[in-house]
This record gives sequence, C-alpha cells and structure tokens, in this order.
Amino acid sequence: MGHRGLSQRGQRGRSITLTEKRGSTGDLFNMTWDGGLLDGVFIHNNTFFWNPPVERPPVKMTETEFGGSRSNSVINNVIYSTVPSIIHQALE
Repeated sequence: MGHRGLSQRGQRGRSITLTEKRGSTGDLFNMTWDGGLLDGVFIHNNTFFWNPPVERPPVKMTETEFGGSRSNSVINNVIYSTVPSIIHQALE
C-alpha cells in the first residue's frame, strides 16, 4: 500500500531495498550522462513531503551537468523533511 497522493515514481525514494542498492533518489532527482547537459531547467512551485525509511536528502543533484544559453533555476519550492540534510549536490 502506497502513500496517499503519491505516484509510483514518488514511492521509489522510499523503498528500503532501492535505497540500499542505489542510494536514495529523493523526490527531486536530476541526472545527466554521456556528455548530456540540462539547458533551461525550471523547477518551481512544488511542495515535497520527505520521510524516507533511511536518512537520505530529498533533493539529489550530484550527477548533473548544466550548460547551454538558457538559465537553470529551482525556485519557490517548499520542502518538509524529517531528514536534516535537504540537498545532496556535487562539489566543484
């Protein structure tokens, strides 16, 4: 039985088995590969409720490359989390 109001995709980060295998993907997960870049990403006006079975942040952007001429932004989002570390990002 799933959490009310969440899609199957939203359940993925809450699976103990998948979390142990891959690390939590969180509720917001961006990833690029094979030289791909994100250009013009606009993530806005979302509300995230994060209560995972293991302590992992709800936002993961560790394997994401941004590029191109358009701006990329994550604005006006609300995150309710039982995990103190909210964002896992790559260090440059």
